[in-house]
Amino acid sequence: MSVYTNITNNFTIYVGSVFFTVGILGNIINACIFYKNHRNPSTLLLFVASCFNLIYIFVGLLTRLMSAGLHVDVAANSLGWCKARFYLLQLCALTSVSCICYATIDQYFISSQSETLRRLSKISNVRRVLCILILFWILYSIPLALFSSLTQLSDGSIACVFINNLGFIRFASYFNLPLIWGMVPITILITFGILTYRNVSLLRNARNRDAAQRHLTSMILLHIIFIVFGTLPYAFYYTYSAITLFTAKTTGRQELEACISNIVAVILYCPNSCAFLVYYVASATYQKQVKKFLHIPDRATQIAPEHTATIEPKTRAMT
Repeated sequence: MSVYTNITNNFTIYVGSVFFTVGILGNIINACIFYKNHRNPSTLLLFVASCFNLIYIFVGLLTRLMSAGLHVDVAANSLGWCKARFYLLQLCALTSVSCICYATIDQYFISSQSETLRRLSKISNVRRVLCILILFWILYSIPLALFSSLTQLSDGSIACVFINNLGFIRFASYFNLPLIWGMVPITILITFGILTYRNVSLLRNARNRDAAQRHLTSMILLHIIFIVFGTLPYAFYYTYSAITLFTAKTTGRQELEACISNIVAVILYCPNSCAFLVYYVASATYQKQVKKFLHIPDRATQIAPEHTATIEPKTRAMT
């Protein structure tokens, strides 16, 4: 076993285990809390994102942990699961990040001084767009199932890989991985995050501005930072991979690139796994709702019960 394989396995086991545990528990809590407020456009989007995060983490990260820790490659033992895994990974990942992008755009609409833009933030609009997005990604991900197969490697082992189709390799290397998985969502999130922050800063009412910055802008911007942190290395690596696609490489360079590829693939789970921690740190309102959901006594309630107020689910600032 080479040094690169050891690095990959150790990173996957230790970092991946943390992401898996935090991601599964955190997204379950997110889904439960956001479902209570699902009539709000942004919280409906965050609820759907949490559900797809659960599938994405369970299907993708659990199989990586089993392969690195137990040396059991489930996808290599079943052609059906090989195709389903690639298909579900892309479907869930892109649907989740699309929901976050749309939630950021929705917050831009809500915080706008234009009445026309504010009217675009409707639950009916969100439901229609959600159906379109999910259907689009269902169809868009079909090629991954079609072009994945079980292949015997040079060492005699069986692996679930994409078949050697030049057209699909070009599509995945030059468009799908660096752009659709990487630069497009990053650009949307950063752009509308900045626009939302600008809108909030222009609010004349000091109380509304303060509340929005605490419970809305903080959550959005902090989550954007995590998404950029998790996605940018992936986008950079596959941009490099596309540039050097037809370059002759030594065995050592191939092993190094395989190691980096696996590391950035694990890091890619960070935004999906850490969403709960991001929301909890960024929003006092969300903290209270989590404590209420987990039946954890609120210190403020215990110290000064006469000042306790009911947390209303109508607040959009929490998203």
